[in-house]
Amino acid sequence: MRTQSFGIFRYFESLYVLTDIDHAIKQAIKKFRTQNRNYFLFAHILSPHEPQRFNSDCSKYIVLNPGLGDASIDQYKIDLPCLNNQIIETIDYILENDQTDPIILIQSDHGISHEMKGVNSDNKLIRLKNLMTFKLPKKCQKNYYDSISPVNNMHLVFSCLTEKKPQYIEDNFFYANHNKFVLEEVTGYLK
Repeated sequence: MRTQSFGIFRYFESLYVLTDIDHAIKQAIKKFRTQNRNYFLFAHILSPHEPQRFNSDCSKYIVLNPGLGDASIDQYKIDLPCLNNQIIETIDYILENDQTDPIILIQSDHGISHEMKGVNSDNKLIRLKNLMTFKLPKKCQKNYYDSISPVNNMHLVFSCLTEKKPQYIEDNFFYANHNKFVLEEVTGYLK
């Protein structure tokens, strides 16, 4: 997808071809750093979701048919440190090779599940404790606020890319248990 003011590019990790993000990010930066315009690269990384991607030494976990497997805290504890190392190395590469003062947003889609094997918690809202952190160019920091929620992060990113004031919406939080079509608003519990 392309727009007139900047390019949008996506990298998705395949579920069955368990790839590394560093190669894809390096290729994207090499390709687009010579262009005289802003671009947006969205890297969707499935880890630490099941299936398992790493061995305990952070080498790739190789299996012919990974399926989805069962989410477990043990698999999560193996994959997360390995993924963190990949992300740190990738951020270091971006900062060393992209001289544009890039926007970097790292966000998980959710926290761990209280139903995951090995998690000892009755608190279903633990799922809402997701990671979200920004590295913003100086020119965009004025539009950031400490309680920003995932619903507004792209408003912030695109306002920075287009150099327009962000049009934020209300930061509300919802929880869906087993019926994904029934949402329970939990904003009051979290603020």
